[in-house]
Amino acid sequence: MKKIIIASALMLAATTSSFGAVKAGKFGMDFMYGSYIGQWQAKSATSPGIPDFAGMPGVGFRYHITDMIAVAPSLGFYTASGTDNDVAGVTGDKSEYSATGWGLGLEVPIYLLKLNVLDFYVAPGVGYNSISTTRKNTFASGAASTESGTSGGHLSVFAAVGLQIPINDQLHVFGKTTIGYASGTTNPNTKANPSQADDKSTYFGIQSWTVGAIFYFN
Repeated sequence: MKKIIIASALMLAATTSSFGAVKAGKFGMDFMYGSYIGQWQAKSATSPGIPDFAGMPGVGFRYHITDMIAVAPSLGFYTASGTDNDVAGVTGDKSEYSATGWGLGLEVPIYLLKLNVLDFYVAPGVGYNSISTTRKNTFASGAASTESGTSGGHLSVFAAVGLQIPINDQLHVFGKTTIGYASGTTNPNTKANPSQADDKSTYFGIQSWTVGAIFYFN
């Protein structure tokens, strides 16, 4: 009985090891929650130094160049619009707004430790995003105004630390956090005052946490 238990344990270890070790040539898609492609955006021009961690949603891809090194590009995009009727309780006043954002990111996961049930990696990375907003105000008096703002040029250089856990050969789950430096600009109303200088923000510290899944196609 003891020999059977030992043999079973060895077989299980071998099986989990084959799952746990990422392999050269594998290609998959990353689906992430809490991720924002390694960047941040300022909450407002009045508090440019405070990052907004509810940033750009994204989807990523992952290709393993070798057993130890992979590349993981990611991208994000959204557009949103809405209407606010009776602004501030004034009948007839209306505000229509829209926002468009996009982002790109690239990480290079380097797998430093491969255990039977998980892989540990670090990943130097870079990310960029840009967001533009437009607001059209129409008043009951017949007057109207348009405001256009930007929250863009946000560049981030960071390092991610992550754990990757295989469920099977095609499905892995992972968790990671990033730390790094970011800088960017904010201008709340470029249309009304084109000559207004942009507000600049910088940030260093822990940037994000992310959990997600990787679906491998091969």
